[in-house]
Amino acid sequence: MELLTAGEYLRQGGRGRADKESKNGFGIHQGYRLQKLPGQSRIDTAATLRAAAPFQGIRVSKGQKAVQIEPEDLRYERLLEKERRGILFAVDTSRSQGMEKRLAFAKGAVFSLLDQIYCSREYVGVITFGNGEANCRLPFTRSVEYAKKCLQEIPAAGNTPLGMGLRMAYEMIMWEKRKRQKFAPVLVVLTDGKANFDKRPGNSMQLAIQAAEMIKAEGIPSYVIDTERGAFNLGLAEKLAKVLGALYLQLE
Repeated sequence: MELLTAGEYLRQGGRGRADKESKNGFGIHQGYRLQKLPGQSRIDTAATLRAAAPFQGIRVSKGQKAVQIEPEDLRYERLLEKERRGILFAVDTSRSQGMEKRLAFAKGAVFSLLDQIYCSREYVGVITFGNGEANCRLPFTRSVEYAKKCLQEIPAAGNTPLGMGLRMAYEMIMWEKRKRQKFAPVLVVLTDGKANFDKRPGNSMQLAIQAAEMIKAEGIPSYVIDTERGAFNLGLAEKLAKVLGALYLQLE
């Protein structure tokens, strides 16, 4: 899978998500319906007039100028519930990333994806995990340039708290879902899949797996970009993707 495919996936908001037809009379106008729905009675005036136009010669008596509308001409607005899509990047900034070279590679992948989704004006958020901490670098925003800037100077440091990063991602997405109606998140994790630290007691890798299972159980579409490079790839990022139920991408 290539970055172009990844960018298209993100523009679509993940796994074929699409705007659904509104049933409460609110939304974005998208064509018309022949029958009105309960709670929705707004007539699509233009579509109704187009439907009635061919019959005016028959219906309108000589000397009358008013357009005659019959019940069968009526067309009702078809409204879509617009989803607010948000893409959260969770970036491994630990030294297991191979210090600055691998982190630069991960940042480059994020920047490329941000460029591809720029025109869609999706919400973008950034968290990082490394050196014993998981940090929200950027709450969800529509500023792609700000997202790039917040990542630009982050150094590689310390151990890999993968579980902490995944838990923060989960909490951040769930907060946005509670705050915004029709919020459709996509999680993009950039990591080599290693986990060797967690502030919670227990095995670090097992805690990371538990966090991944929690994300999957919530039905959050996710995507893992493997930053492990070379012939000695341990396949940990791919295993993480399977637990998440995520799409997996390995870049060369």
